[in-house]
Amino acid sequence: MVLGDMTYLAGSQLTVTVRSVTGTEFADSQDWRAVEAETTRAHYGVSHAWLTSWIRAYSPARLLMVRATAPDGTVVGIGLLESRRIGCWHFAGGFITPHARFLCTSGAEEDVWRAWSGWLGDNAARWTSLEAAGLVHDASSMPGAKLTQVPEFALPLPASFDAYLVERRPVVRKAFKQKLRRLARVGGEVRLVEAGRRHEVLERFVALHALRAEKKGEHHPHIDWRLAAMLASLPPDGGVDLRVLELVVDEEIVGVTVRLDHRETAYFYNAGFNPAHSTIGPGICLELASIEDAISRRMAVFDLGPGEWRYKRDLGGERRDAYRAVLTSSSPTRKAVRLAGRITSRVRPIIAA
Repeated sequence: MVLGDMTYLAGSQLTVTVRSVTGTEFADSQDWRAVEAETTRAHYGVSHAWLTSWIRAYSPARLLMVRATAPDGTVVGIGLLESRRIGCWHFAGGFITPHARFLCTSGAEEDVWRAWSGWLGDNAARWTSLEAAGLVHDASSMPGAKLTQVPEFALPLPASFDAYLVERRPVVRKAFKQKLRRLARVGGEVRLVEAGRRHEVLERFVALHALRAEKKGEHHPHIDWRLAAMLASLPPDGGVDLRVLELVVDEEIVGVTVRLDHRETAYFYNAGFNPAHSTIGPGICLELASIEDAISRRMAVFDLGPGEWRYKRDLGGERRDAYRAVLTSSSPTRKAVRLAGRITSRVRPIIAA
């Protein structure tokens, strides 16, 4: 089903087309692979391998493919939307990845978003809200956009782990070495998990993440068995390389960190550890081992992901700002639908009780 096929003047003319697609059609998308090969803003979250695995693990009810095409027929921007209830659209994978957005060829991102804004404005009755994440340009011109600044942290990797430690502030370097010595004294070590054990250790990661969250009074429902299955199912030749490291004390796995290597960037994804072993600093020990592993693989950048936390600066992370955008339709009908949805969500728990 074609939802729209319209042309807008956006620096150059781009045709924006929105169509329903199946998971199989997405898996076979040559357009996505072509744009991914030409982008300079690569990220595992908008890679074909990641999104194909996400579809298989989460079985979204309805998917929409957005294409922005130049006059010569070249696709310069492409996006995958998950359509949920009452016309609420989310760029695919948004709950489990920090970048859920368009994938664009080099230099085309601004024009693609401008053209997409035109489509959304002229088709306001066809959607209610739209969420995107990992944006780096000013999206305030998009209809009904509400932007939230999200700090992200990354560090350039030197040629050796010794050089990495030398670059840290003396007080931080001393603290890191103390944690590593403390880990050695209790007989602990960090190991790279081989492919054959990944699913088992990823299930342990989910359990440890929940244990630590409970200790802190937090709840992270999206870190679950589906995520473990998805990570374990990432294709080895898809361009997203899964690296799982476990922290073991007395043959017990007390911590796990998950990393995703894409092109020349090593992305810290998430970690979990048993709070009962917090005295040995399991989080820092795991990340130092992961950084050392990334350096050994000659990765250029270690991306620590979104969120303002002191440990990211201590590890050498340099701040850069991205944006999360929530767009709302200007259509009076869609505004009424959105309001009805809010009322229903408030009433439902009372009825259930």
